[in-house]
Order: sequence, then structure tokens, then C-alpha cells
Amino acid sequence: MKKSNKGAETNGPRPPKQKRKITVRSVANTIAIVFLSLALIGCVSVFFMLSSIISSAPEVTMNSLKGKDSTQLYDDAGNTFSSLGEEQRESVDYEDLPQSLIDAFLAIEDSRYFKHNGFDLPRFISSGINNLTTGSLSQGGSTLTMQAVDNAVFAEMDDNVGSMEKIKRKIQEIWLSMEIENELSKKEIIELYLNKINFGGPARGIQKGSEYYFGKDASQLTLSESAFLAGVINAPNLYNPYSGYSIDENGTATNFYENAVKRRDETLDMMEYHGYISETECALAKSTKLAFQLNGSSGFVSNPYLAYIDQVEKEVKELTGKDMYTTPMRVYTSMNRELQEYYSEMQSGNHINFPDGDSDMQFGSALLNNQTGEIVALLGGRGDAVYAGYRNNRAIENTHQLGSSVKPLIDYVLTFEKLGYATSHIYHDGPRKFGNDPNIIHNASGQWTGDITTSDAVGRSLNGPAIEAMMDVLDKIGQEELIKHMAAIGYEIPADSFNMNYAIGGEEMISTPLQLAGAYQIFANKGVYIEPHAVKKVELMDGSGDVYETEVKKTQVVSEESAWLMSQLLNEATSSRFSNLLQILQSSYPVYAKSGTSDYGEDGLAYNIPAQAMKDKWIAAYTSEYTIATWAGYDSIDYNHYFTVYKMNVNVPGQVNHLMLDKVAEVFGTPAAITRPSGVTQITHVKGKYPYASVPEGTPSDMITTGWINTKYAKLETLSADPLEALQSFKIEETDTDNVYKLSFSAYPDAEKLKPGSHTQQIEFSGGTITGNVFYDPRLLYGEVVYKIDISQNNTVLNSYTYTSENAEQTITGTPGETYNVCGYYSYKNTSEGKSNEICYKVTLPKTSDPGEEETPSNPDQTLPPTNNTDDDD
Repeated sequence: MKKSNKGAETNGPRPPKQKRKITVRSVANTIAIVFLSLALIGCVSVFFMLSSIISSAPEVTMNSLKGKDSTQLYDDAGNTFSSLGEEQRESVDYEDLPQSLIDAFLAIEDSRYFKHNGFDLPRFISSGINNLTTGSLSQGGSTLTMQAVDNAVFAEMDDNVGSMEKIKRKIQEIWLSMEIENELSKKEIIELYLNKINFGGPARGIQKGSEYYFGKDASQLTLSESAFLAGVINAPNLYNPYSGYSIDENGTATNFYENAVKRRDETLDMMEYHGYISETECALAKSTKLAFQLNGSSGFVSNPYLAYIDQVEKEVKELTGKDMYTTPMRVYTSMNRELQEYYSEMQSGNHINFPDGDSDMQFGSALLNNQTGEIVALLGGRGDAVYAGYRNNRAIENTHQLGSSVKPLIDYVLTFEKLGYATSHIYHDGPRKFGNDPNIIHNASGQWTGDITTSDAVGRSLNGPAIEAMMDVLDKIGQEELIKHMAAIGYEIPADSFNMNYAIGGEEMISTPLQLAGAYQIFANKGVYIEPHAVKKVELMDGSGDVYETEVKKTQVVSEESAWLMSQLLNEATSSRFSNLLQILQSSYPVYAKSGTSDYGEDGLAYNIPAQAMKDKWIAAYTSEYTIATWAGYDSIDYNHYFTVYKMNVNVPGQVNHLMLDKVAEVFGTPAAITRPSGVTQITHVKGKYPYASVPEGTPSDMITTGWINTKYAKLETLSADPLEALQSFKIEETDTDNVYKLSFSAYPDAEKLKPGSHTQQIEFSGGTITGNVFYDPRLLYGEVVYKIDISQNNTVLNSYTYTSENAEQTITGTPGETYNVCGYYSYKNTSEGKSNEICYKVTLPKTSDPGEEETPSNPDQTLPPTNNTDDDD
């Protein structure tokens, strides 16, 4: 019988266990199993992650692809004046687009467009490898469909997000693109894409882009034009040929026209590369001058409000953080439709006369409501500058040196505010230098006046008095406080760049018309600065109910009294006694104004521009209700870009301001004069004397003046003659003639005071000497310094004698044998005030001698002993 193995295993001893042999193949299998397990787990994780990202993707609708609801802009009457999105776009059907245009976009943006499903994986991988190789993200690998989704959904989202959020958005963009391709045809997608994209300037969509650049319908575009439009969307501002040539604040030059041509040619090269055009067609299109094809901007159909819309766009972005072109909203503004349209007529060539043959002269202007700081209307410039989105809106963007228009703002008004000056204050107009600068500050006329009233200094726009005013203010409050004042009226000046030339609008004292109007409205607004603003309120149209209201910022920068005092001078500046081009502003209502010019210095010589030729012309003007500031000049330096006397007299800023203020009066009613505050009073004082002094009896009429002053400073001193220098010596000697004495005074140390008074002075400078005015010369009131003696007896002055020289002879009459007190001193000719000390002698007149009797001299040495007195006592 056979033994049971089972029984043997169970009950018998266990045989030794055989060792397992490990091979390379088994290790590989194990690793593979582990890897596959991890991969499976990873795939599951990735699947759930992708599912989460895709499920949270924004919704894409036909409305969002075509364009969302338009942003509505409302004027000051609450009426809609613009629907952004409608006016920038005009849809074109795919069938109406030339094949060259479709080919250009495919060549430069998505050559495999008709082959992929919305996501071009090979191109995406190629772009990724290129970015890793170059270390940049210059190639995005986006298809046209992905770009359409990005424009519709992601463009308005915050770009300041981390890498993971950007990856998430890209995944969602790819997913949505593939979804759209399942719903829409390729032709429908490219049609939607082309009708929405930004072509630069005000052009949104292919039809507006075609009109803006070439003045034609999109269906008529040539190969060269199609290539340009396909290329410009990559960087509309950089490739806009209308932008010309510019140099930024760092000195970097940009030729926008050359950029545009280069980008067009790159597109043509890509079209040839992908086989859309032949080599010959490419070369022929490149040879076409883009400048000859550009024919759209000046004739581009626009509306009169776009210069204003530029400002609204800036404020909306600051207020809400959103772009009103991509985020639908209701924007309530302070724009007056009638006045904005009137500005638009001016910038279109109506109402204003420009210098003949000068098509390059430009202008910009801003109109404000004084009491609210609201921007009522804006003028951006002649021609293409008026379009929204264009980089050269001269009302709000371009800055220029202010010249003399700054003087009321930072010089004169502060003398009223900080120093208590009156409007009748006298300044000295003469040559001045700053520090180690060898150059002399001149007036525009090249002459100096000497003493001058504040009214004349402002009306004639003289530089010396303005500088003196700022120096007086700086002595009182210091540079730091002056810089704070400048910031309070809208001009931020770094402390380390402060320059005394700011007093006359030089160096970096630059401004836009809007800034200047904002600063000037303080004079009509009781000294209160209100930051200019166009937007009142913004309501989002996304259903959130979010409302943003502009917080109006008000700052009391000077007192109401100081503001009114400045206004009196600016009103007088428009009077007919001046020839400063402000007379054009005279109307049936009071107008207050100041002009300003700046020059090229030596910078224009290379362009055959005369040295010191004017480059900028400003006029700021206001009524009690509204303020306007207008600049005229040139965008760039060139051989004919300066003001001749003829161009200056055409007075473009004066025309604009006068016409607009009259139009304002027509729309809102005739303005009254600015009301004089109770804290202002009138004083009559000696002209040219400071501190101000009351008028002494007998003062000549040409030395008396009257002015307005803040009542708290209306304190007049009692005028008295300045004390004269001490008399050092005085001698009296007998002569051979009876009763005739020789007088000798020590010469007065200040020879000028011995000369008669004058209303003129000699002003010396490196080029020679000129004659200037003198208003206050104490010699005209008190007389020049003279030498005097008083002859007295018993404390009674019997006779006084005056001499113009320190040596004289005098006959002393009296009773023979009597003794008299003779005192010599310095004095003013017309008054005894301020006279010097006296040196006195006792003089005894000789007795009458009998015939033959010898007379004994009263002083054998012929010199009488002095007694020093300061009065007439013996």
C-alpha cells in the first residue's frame, strides 16, 4: 500500500525551504507595476483636477462673443450721449471680407486654423519648447478660437495673478475653445473674432479698422492693407502710424510709422511662407508705400464727445478698476453736450482762425465749473487727436512749460496770503541772477522798468517782479511750504528738484490745460481747490448692483480774501491799457485772465529756429462761474514750429477762450463779478514805501497810491524821516570881514543823499545802463540832505541858514557886543525830522569901534570854542 504524502507532510519533519532566485526581469516587472499604479492614481488625480477646473470655467455665449452690452455715458442733463461698443464696432459678414484679409490673419495668427478643433496641440507644444529654450513667454500658441474666447471672457479679468491661476485660465480657455468649435462653424468664429478685436485708436472691429486707417470699406482692402491690419492688432499703440515720432521721458525715440511698415512686411513674409501668396506678390505688396495708403484718420467718422471720453475712461479705471470698453456700465458725467459740441466744431476747423499756411499748430483746452470742479468740456486738438484712445489728447495728456501763466498761482497770490501785501505793492523790475548761474533773467521785451506796481507787473507779465515775489514768500515760509502749496493746486514737485525758475514757469514747471484750469479756479472759488473730475457716478450693468461715486476732494489753499485780491489784478490785466493779447477777452461781463509763453532757448538753433523763439502760448481765463485754460503750440520741434509776431497776434488761445466763455454765458446766463469778501479793505499810502505808511501832509500826488488789502494786514505806519548820520565836526571861524564867518562841516558820508530826489534811477547790467522808475525817494518828500546852522539867543532861534556844501561863509547879523549861539547840523531840506546831532559855538558880535580905537578880537586864535548841543539851549 502506498504511503499518503499528506500524512507524511503533516506528521513528518518539514523539508528545508528552497530559496527563490531574483532576476532582472522580475525587478523590471515590479517597477512597471508600481509606476502604472502611480500613473493610474495620478491620472485619477489629474482627471479630478481637470474636471474641477473645467466645471468652474466661465460661460461663453453668443452675446459675449459678439460683444457685451454697451457702456452708456450720460451728460450733465442725464441724457445718453455715447454707447461705447456700438460706435466703435460695425459687424461685417465673412462673405464680404476679401480673401487676402483672411489669409493675412491666418498666416500671422493661426496657419492651421481650418485643421484643428480649437486647440492646436502641435503648435502649442512647439511654442512651449521655444519658450523654455529662450527663457521667455513670447509665443503663446493660442489659436484664433482661443483668442476669441480670451477677448470674450478673460480680457477683463485681473492680470495680476499667480502662475497657477494663469495655468487654470489657459486650461479653461482651451476647453471652451473646443466647445465653441462644436457649436459654430470656422467661418462664424473668424467672423466674430474680426468684428471685435482692437485695431488701435478708436477702431474696434475690422470695418472700423479699415475706415480708421484707409478710409474704405473692409471689402475693398488690398493685400498690403490686409497685411497691415493683421499685424497691427499685436500691439496697436506701437504700430499705429498716425502716432508719428516721439521721444519719451528717458530720451528713447520711437518711430511709429517705421514700426507699422516693419510689422506689415513681417505679415507678408508669413503669408508667403505659408503659401498664401507668391514671392512676387509679397515683393510687390512690400514696395507699396504705406503712407500713400493711409487715408482714414482725418475722415474717420467719429462723434464730438471723444476728447471728453478719454478723460472719462481714465477716471472710470481709477474709480472702479475696470475698463469701460469691456465692462458694461452706466457712467454719469458732468459733460455739457452743447459746449462739448462747440469745442468739437473748433477742433474741426470752424470758428477759429489759425495762422495761414500753418497746419501743424495744435491746441488743447479744458473748461471747468468753478464751484464743483466738474469738467464741462474738453478740446483735444486739431484733426486725429480728438479720437478716443488716441495717445495725443492735448487737453489731458501733453504737458508744456507754463511760462508766465504760473505767476498768479505760486508768486503773487502767496504774497497776499503769507505777507499781507496790498494790490498796490511796488516791486523792482531789474536784471536778476540765480546762484552761480551767469545768465541774467530777462523780460520778453529785453528791457527793465525799475519800480513797478503789482498791477503793471502782472499785466505786462514781467519776470523780475514775479521772482522777487517768490523770493519774498520763500523768505517767509520756506521752500517746503511752497512745495506743499504747489501740490495742493495739482502740481507735484519733488523737493530735490525745486528751482527758482518755477517762479516764471520755466524748467519742469509744466502742465496740461486741464491741470491749469483746475489751479486757476481757486481764484473764483474763494481759494478752494477742487480736483477736476468728469465722472459723477458709475453703475455696473452686470447685475451686481455695484455703484461707485466720485469723492470730491476740496482743499482750502488760500483765503477768500487772497483769491479776490488776485482776481482784481487779473481783471485789470484784460483792460485796454495793456497790450498783452488779453483784450480779446473783454465782454459785457467781468473776465479775469493771465497769459503765458515759453521759449526754446538755444534748443531750436539746429532747426533754424531763432534763439529764444516762443514755442508755447497759454491763456487761462475765468468768470465767477467757469474757468477755461487753453494751450497752443506744436507737438514736435521743427524748422517752422515756433511763434512769429504774426502767429502770436493771431492769438489762438485768446480766440478759443473768448468764444467759449461767450458760449457759456449764452448757455448758463451772464456771470456777475466775483463778490468782494468783507475781509478786504482799501488803503491809501505812500507809493513804494513798505511797510505801508500813511500819507504825510504835503506829500506829492505822484507819491500817493490806493490799493486793496486783507483787512487784518491793513495797518499803516506813521511815516517819518530816517535819522541822519552823526555830525562828526563843525567849525566856525572869523574872517577879515566884519560879521562874516567861515563854516566847515564834516562831509555827509552818503553823497547820494546830498543830491536832489528823482523819480528815475540808473539800472546797470552787462550790456550797459538803462533808466528805470523810482516811486518812493524820501528826498522827494523830505528833501535832500543839507548842512544847516541855527542862530539863537535865549533859547529862541533867530535865523536858520542852509548850505549845499560842507564849506560856506555866513554873515551873522545882530546887536554888536551881544553873544549868540550858533549850532551846525545835518538836516533834510524840507523837514527837521531826523536831523543829526548839533555842534554849537558861542559867537559875540564885535562892538562898533570909535575912530582910531583898535578892536580886540573875541578869540585871538580866530576859532571859536564849540559847545556840543542837540538842542538850542545856550
